[in-house]
Amino acid sequence: MSNPIYTPITNSVLLDTGGQKYELITCNSNYGTIIRQVVVQANGNITAGKIKFYLKVDETNWRLFREVPVPEVIQTNQYPAFSTVLSFNNIIIANQDVLGVETVNSEEFVISVFGLEISSYS
Repeated sequence: MSNPIYTPITNSVLLDTGGQKYELITCNSNYGTIIRQVVVQANGNITAGKIKFYLKVDETNWRLFREVPVPEVIQTNQYPAFSTVLSFNNIIIANQDVLGVETVNSEEFVISVFGLEISSYS
């Protein structure tokens, strides 16, 4: 029986424009890419809104995959900026599939993805 060989992958994007989709990660493996976690970190004060994750279905169209509500947070010396860690339950995206992300409001967030690319089987 063959065992998969994994290569760790990470990527980060800075969201700063509401309603604009950013490509977070593209699968570049014939065997797929496993999405383990996504970290959402606000850069300062934010108003209530959402972070939306999409899968790209063709050259121009996206399918909504997951929405994450974001509460209003005023950063102070006692309270840090908003952040959360999302489990994507080890979903596998296929070769050339793209995971995208957008913020509803024009506020700064850093979105980081952590996963494993299945590079081969041995």
